[in-house]
Order: sequence, then structure tokens, then C-alpha cells
Amino acid sequence: YSSVSFVDVGQGDSIVIQSFGNQEVYVIDTGGKMNFGDEEEKGEANAMYTVVPFLKGEGIRKIDGLFLTHGDFDHAGDLETILEEFQVKKLYLSSGMLQHKNMVNLDKKLLKKVKIVELAQGERVGNKITFEILAPIKTGIGENKDSLVLQTTMNRIKFLFMGDLEAEGEGQLLRDYPDIQADVVKLGHHGSRTSSTKLFLQAIGAKQGVISCGVNNHFNHPHPEVLANLNQHQVRVFRTDQEGMIRYIWHQPNKLPKIKRELVNPSSS
Repeated sequence: YSSVSFVDVGQGDSIVIQSFGNQEVYVIDTGGKMNFGDEEEKGEANAMYTVVPFLKGEGIRKIDGLFLTHGDFDHAGDLETILEEFQVKKLYLSSGMLQHKNMVNLDKKLLKKVKIVELAQGERVGNKITFEILAPIKTGIGENKDSLVLQTTMNRIKFLFMGDLEAEGEGQLLRDYPDIQADVVKLGHHGSRTSSTKLFLQAIGAKQGVISCGVNNHFNHPHPEVLANLNQHQVRVFRTDQEGMIRYIWHQPNKLPKIKRELVNPSSS
């Protein structure tokens, strides 16, 4: 089968895209623990309970491309763990992201093992599965507004991955890509009210939206206003905090996917 899986990493993002027979595997973001307060909670990486066992359970040992949409800890925090546990061929970053404070402190030895490619609007990567890069338009420093925005089509279904892009960036996308469309959108910034404007939802015409967020998270994501906008535009919403991992699975090419929801341990944040 081939699949697009929105792994439940709590408050954060990690998405795994597999072509038939794992001939190509891509991962968008790694998730990572958010530390509230100053005390450094070392402990085991969040990924060791989430995306790592999922990938290994799928028989995956190598990752063709790991995209980090931006530098926030809940998207890029478990990069080192993924680089330690898997053979990653290419690490794709949004242009300028190596300046981000979370990237500066990375283990240089680990980074040497992987080819780093910085991406910006207009580029295209991949082979069996191709990704179009719709943002950023200019070099940033790995903040929300500098998020890598990716679009890919899997078995005729168009997926749009928004990172943590906010309203201003959505407006820019609509100017740069007036015909932008998606069937499924990974909503920007975990359903925060800073993203997913009515204008944007109307323009892309998505039928389904995925919100990746943690149970009872401190940020009040997803925001009721965003949920109301989605409802108004008749977008069916899937939420990792309520439904666990959300997987689109194709057992045959170009048939409609089955959508599976897998709540592993509902109690975990």
C-alpha cells in the first residue's frame, strides 16, 4: 500500500509519506517535547514513543527525505533522534533555517551524515512522490512565517502541508498561486486562530482538514473560531488529539483511500 500518516506526536507535527512498498519514504517534521518553564526535562525524546516506533513497525530503515518546515521545537525538536535511528538521505530545510536557535545547537557530527538542502518557493523534489515547494518566498530564519509549505499528489488526491504558516503567509500564497487547490490540508499552526482564514479555506476548497495538536494543550489549539470557519466551509476535520494518528491508506493505486484513525494511548499528552 501507499499512505500519508499524520502521526500523533502530541502538541506538534510529524507526517510520514510512503510510496507503494516503501520504495520512497518522506517525513515532514519530527515532533518534539515542548518544555514549559526553565527546568530542562531531558528524558527520552518524544519521537521514541511516536514516530520512531511507527516507522520501524512499517519496516522503514531509510528515509529518502526529511523535511523540517521551520525551527520550532514541536516540529524539529527530535531531529537528532531521527538521524540517529534511521539512514536519512536528505534533510530539507526552509531557506535560512540553519540560523534558528534550535538548529544552531545541533550535533554537528550527526548533521555531517546527511545531505542538507535548503528549499524555497518554486522548487520541486522527490521522484516517485514529488513535492512542490510553495513557500517560503525568501530566506528567513526558520520562524512560523518562514515555514516550508509543501504540496503533493498521492493517487490523485492533493495534499497541502502548511507547517505553522499564519494568515499573512496564507495571503501571500493566494497571491503567488491564485489557482491553489487541495483535497486535504494539514492546517497551519495546529488550528491556531492566527491561521486558516476564511479567505484561505474558501480559495483552496479542501474537503478535509487535519489538525495536529496535543490533548488539552496550553495553547488552546484548535481555536473555536477556526473550527467554526472549517464547519462553515464544510471541511471535515480530523484531529490527532481526539482521534490519534490519522492515516490515508491506498491498497490499490488511484482508488479512494481508506482513512484509519488509531488512538494508541489516549491518556498521553
